[in-house]
Amino acid sequence: MSFYPDVAPGDPFKPNAKLSNDIRHMVNAAHGFQDCRQKSVPFGAVRVSVYNASTTTIPANTAVVFTTDVLHGEVLPVKRAPAGTEEFGIVQKALAPNECGSCLLIGTAVVMISGESGNYVKPGEARTFVRASSGTAKILHSTGTTAVILLGGSQPQAETPQVVSGYAGAFKVRQRGTTVTVYNGADSSDSNAGSVTIGSKIFYVPVGSIEVAANKKVYLEVSYDIETEEYNMGFITDLPRNADRRPQYWYKELASVNANGFVQQTYFCGNVEITGRWCT
Repeated sequence: MSFYPDVAPGDPFKPNAKLSNDIRHMVNAAHGFQDCRQKSVPFGAVRVSVYNASTTTIPANTAVVFTTDVLHGEVLPVKRAPAGTEEFGIVQKALAPNECGSCLLIGTAVVMISGESGNYVKPGEARTFVRASSGTAKILHSTGTTAVILLGGSQPQAETPQVVSGYAGAFKVRQRGTTVTVYNGADSSDSNAGSVTIGSKIFYVPVGSIEVAANKKVYLEVSYDIETEEYNMGFITDLPRNADRRPQYWYKELASVNANGFVQQTYFCGNVEITGRWCT
């Protein structure tokens, strides 16, 4: 701190910004707050000064969210972000309770990740971030369990389902996150996704939704139980492998999922008619 000489009663003086700030720093330190001044930031990054408003230490490179606790000047209160939070910041050093530090809002950070697919991350249960198919933090590069992410690299996924092709017929697919819905593209209000003709019989397949993962496919499955003489129809992502449970079955690929988790329609032929041999 600088030295400030005494001011005698009646002496003219004007407010000194440095003196005022030094006094504020002393008072903050007396109340448990460390240095809250904003450090220099890389070009293009956005950071704000924050303090840990929780009662436990926030580890470095952990996702945080703002709280409704009392503001201390321009220093914002934060706590650890719950798992799955869409919008968050990242503290760059460990913060003890009431300790101040810097929080990254836009820019790059190195974090620990888990999960098998997805080009984005969201906060996990611990310090580790979890891969996701959408979000506000995009993975720029990853090696094993370490990734460089761009915070602010995307907007949260819209609630409107993504139509994955211009096809407008039976057994059309649309995607919302990791969920794929098969429906009638010619009439989205129809409760059936399409029909299946087997000989002289016509079966209507209800609209259905399934969870998908990267590098999977979406199939229409038709199975026939010899004992009950009943047909069953639905949508699957893995081909049937239990021949004892499904003595007769037939399937048609409707869509494929790429390595990034995005779905592409591969079927464009309307209602289905089974004319070939059944798989056994």
